Amino acid sequence: MIFALQAPSEKTKHIYANLFVTVMALLPLVAFFSARSMAVLPGIIAVGFFAAWPFFYKEKIQYSRFYFICAGLLSLLCALSALWSPDTDFAIEKSAKIALVLLPGALLFSLAQSFRHDHVQWLRIALPATLITSCLMIAGELAFNLPLHRWSEGLPAYAPLTSAVVNRSLFCAGSLVVMCTMIVFSSAFSERAKITIIAGLIASIFLALALSQSQSNQLAIGVALLLVFAFPYKQKKVYYGLAGLMAGLILVSPWLAQWMFQTFADPADKAPWISDGYAAERMEIWDFISRHLVQNIWHGYGVDSTRFMTFDAAGRYYESGSVLHPHNFVLQLWGEFGVWGAVAGAAFFTFLFLRLKNICPEKARMVLPTLAYAGIVGVIGYGMWQGWWLGQLTVIMAMLGLAMRQNR
Repeated sequence: MIFALQAPSEKTKHIYANLFVTVMALLPLVAFFSARSMAVLPGIIAVGFFAAWPFFYKEKIQYSRFYFICAGLLSLLCALSALWSPDTDFAIEKSAKIALVLLPGALLFSLAQSFRHDHVQWLRIALPATLITSCLMIAGELAFNLPLHRWSEGLPAYAPLTSAVVNRSLFCAGSLVVMCTMIVFSSAFSERAKITIIAGLIASIFLALALSQSQSNQLAIGVALLLVFAFPYKQKKVYYGLAGLMAGLILVSPWLAQWMFQTFADPADKAPWISDGYAAERMEIWDFISRHLVQNIWHGYGVDSTRFMTFDAAGRYYESGSVLHPHNFVLQLWGEFGVWGAVAGAAFFTFLFLRLKNICPEKARMVLPTLAYAGIVGVIGYGMWQGWWLGQLTVIMAMLGLAMRQNR
């Protein structure tokens, strides 16, 4: 006898969707305790909910062809770079790890954008609650000498522990705050409820940022808010200018970085807030990496190859001649994949900004500042291939997918 699966009811669909939203919304809280877990958790969530989808939905998953193509091509480029990497085995292993984050990330985004509008309304409650809680917990850690981090590592109160240990967690929460604010603003909540929730989001993130020493996150929230209030989203021609500007900056970045070091390093080293963020040190790193990468400009040196190199450093602000990564994803594209990586990056952002031109201004006001937040931190902070960083980028994209469905 052949048994047919009973058609899923609306109730079971809501249960599945609410569970997915809840799990996604809990990720900022999980990142507070272990930001590094973002390297694996999004992929586990994607595979788990993908396997369960047929039991709850008859509708097909709306696979994002563009996302899968980009993730696949980038993974392939990383693997091909093993041919010119100083350590072939390392490059192959690193490429596999990158693919294991990017490809499930594409699946996670596809799942997020496949839900019906009325099935993801729980997001407007769950995400603000977890973000406010996460930001307040980060602020509490910074205000009271990192008690939970000391307890987890078995350190006494007098042992030295830098506040930078919460910077990753701060990014995981902060990168979602502007998006979450726009979700609440466009929701069906009463005006009083909207004001209360948005005030809670803004107060909690600003408290955490004010107590932190993460200048990259502070700068990122400033740029994101500027884009929320000042970018002319209804002027379609502006997107062409933005795409051209971004592509141009990517293509000239090795020479721009050298000019920046010669021109701005000394003033940056003396400026109070900027110097606290190691701006001069960053510019020196960008300078000696740029001078090195133009010696092999066509195909670069292979994925994550900076860690194997010794550079001709001036030693004015950054004393070592080696560094794990460039602290700049654009220079990392140049250094690892040469001009082809830079052209691919310029093409990707051009396509992305022109896609933004075609969505409604309300949604663009949510997407552009969120991507800008991540981009600012990525261009001055972390390495492009750090697992937790890539994983959090997939979380941001999936959250945007949910938000676009919630705010139709």
